[in-house]
Amino acid sequence: MCQGTRLMDLKLGEASKLGKLKNHVDMSSQATKQFLKEFNLPQEAVDKIINCVEGHHREIHWKCKEAEITANADCYKFLLLKNWLTFFHHLGTRMPFNEALAYAGEKAEEKWTILSLDTCKKELEPHYKLIREIIAKASK
Repeated sequence: MCQGTRLMDLKLGEASKLGKLKNHVDMSSQATKQFLKEFNLPQEAVDKIINCVEGHHREIHWKCKEAEITANADCYKFLLLKNWLTFFHHLGTRMPFNEALAYAGEKAEEKWTILSLDTCKKELEPHYKLIREIIAKASK
């Protein structure tokens, strides 16, 4: 697996603390580039790792299969029901219930949209449907 899976959210916590969550991909990319300078890696490997980090939200084109796999792995871990519930629970400590539910729902939709590998979609579809059902029933 591309090391991008370990580096894609490298600066997520820092970005969150700074109130710049939307910048975590750029911040993680810059930190990854700096980190990779310490190693004598072929440029092709560096480019793939950077594409994994920068492409994990599918906001830029995947230049390699590893970037697509990294993005799908990120979605996969999020869309497992237990992980989604953990995320929702954590949000509940920071915001009102309805806001947390809406945001967790938006994240689930975002991740479902990013998924591109048929195997992942097939395995995650029951989880995704259940998440949507939970949101629908809890919103009433």
